[in-house]
Amino acid sequence: MNEKKFKLLNTELSKSRNMLHRYSTSHASCSDIDECDMFLGCISVIKEDIKNMILQLISLKNEVQFI
Repeated sequence: MNEKKFKLLNTELSKSRNMLHRYSTSHASCSDIDECDMFLGCISVIKEDIKNMILQLISLKNEVQFI
């Protein structure tokens, strides 16, 4: 069960990394203010996702310690 949770979190983290890479390479010039807003919005969503994943990993670690 814990291994499944860990794999799922790892998959989600990979998706976030890939999304950030895609946006950073496609909007590297950031010539248009709307592109900049979209890029910064993407980063804030990914940051929130990563924060939630870290909290879930801490929870998972605590569960494992009690087994």
